[in-house]
Amino acid sequence: EFVAKDKVGLVTFDTTVREPLKLTPMTATNKTRAAAAVGKFRAGSQTNLSGGLFAGVQQLLDQPRRSGGGGDVKTVLLMTDGEANQGLRTAAQILPVLSNMLEGSGISLHTFGYGSNHNADLLRAIATAGNGSYYFAEGVDDIRGAFGDCLGGVLSVVAQNLELTIEAVNGATITKVHHKSAKAVEPGRVYTVRFADVYGEEQRDILADVTLPSGRPAVKDLTSAEAQVLKCSLRYVDVLRAQAGAAEASA
Repeated sequence: EFVAKDKVGLVTFDTTVREPLKLTPMTATNKTRAAAAVGKFRAGSQTNLSGGLFAGVQQLLDQPRRSGGGGDVKTVLLMTDGEANQGLRTAAQILPVLSNMLEGSGISLHTFGYGSNHNADLLRAIATAGNGSYYFAEGVDDIRGAFGDCLGGVLSVVAQNLELTIEAVNGATITKVHHKSAKAVEPGRVYTVRFADVYGEEQRDILADVTLPSGRPAVKDLTSAEAQVLKCSLRYVDVLRAQAGAAEASA
């Protein structure tokens, strides 16, 4: 159930992309407006998926940042029952543009594919690029459950704008960090990985390949500083406390 401080925007796309509702606070009056707009949705001709996707993201990008904020949960839900056949049509065309738009925005993106005619691989790739989930709804009965699961997760966001720093120590070398957002600050030694949102009880795993120096002496105390291979630090926005948070760990 949306409350007045929540904002909702609507974008439709067939051959033409339309925005029947820009991001609007969900007061009682505006809920009625939004419901009326949805009631007018009709099946159209082609499927300009990329145009609708970019328009939805842009609505969020156009919102002014709140001073001292960082606690706003910003999410795009992309829903389609068809395969992209207008605008940009492939993951190779869509993902670079999408990644540039999402960079540093804190926006998460979830996709829903209805029926058997949509491009599941494309929707899954879009969701992955947006740090979100892909949902397959085979029939009408599956739609409510998929949407409820997604919205419940979005509303349980506990941390945003996470940045993990991984540093190799004691002569170790990082050869690769297996994540699409990994960036080398100092190749072989220091890398950063950015995330959008983390939900309550959610876990994230980051795999890094590490090479140890030859002739490294045996270490009896595995808890000592000399035994460390990696030092990790995490910075994030604590949504529940509305303040910055940090954590450190070593391995």
